[in-house]
Amino acid sequence: MFDRAEGIRLSHSPSSGGQPSLPNPAWDSQFIIPKYDVLQEYGFRARAIYRERCSREEIEQEFRTWRASLEK
Repeated sequence: MFDRAEGIRLSHSPSSGGQPSLPNPAWDSQFIIPKYDVLQEYGFRARAIYRERCSREEIEQEFRTWRASLEK
């Protein structure tokens, strides 16, 4: 989960990063700042959650709860 959509790019490599992780796919994220100022600090907040199984509704609720906590 990311605290924003703008500037965040996700990429997927179905062949993974090669050995020894093969055949597990690789997921990467990039923080894109097209026009930046030198010595200006930039950042974002992210959260990862692992569950064996859950419904889409549970995922959406978890995201809403997390986003609301950032606004406090």
